[in-house]
Amino acid sequence: MIEIRGSCCEICGVPGSVRSLQVHHRLAVLRGGDDSDANLLVLCFACHHHLQPCATGCGRWAKKPATLCRHCRTRRELEHLYPEASWEEIKVRHPSLTATWPPGYEPRSAIQRF
Repeated sequence: MIEIRGSCCEICGVPGSVRSLQVHHRLAVLRGGDDSDANLLVLCFACHHHLQPCATGCGRWAKKPATLCRHCRTRRELEHLYPEASWEEIKVRHPSLTATWPPGYEPRSAIQRF
């Protein structure tokens, strides 16, 4: 797995010859994730240590000291820019942003107002 992914950390790019590499699950197995290639990341121990679950519960990861993943931060900023717009209207206004988000990523209306 590590060799197939280039033997480098997928966040900072440090090679395995410089720093120990580990395999990380994007969505934890206990949260319904699996061992498929799409759900795995190769990380150095430093980047792996600095990840924490997103505070919104979306299933993504935030890099400490941030508590929100980049998708939730972007969504929060968009909702702040357009307080009266529905989520569907925001997605229509910014299709290039929402097109890059992971499949199945949508805000959870009950807990997503930060």
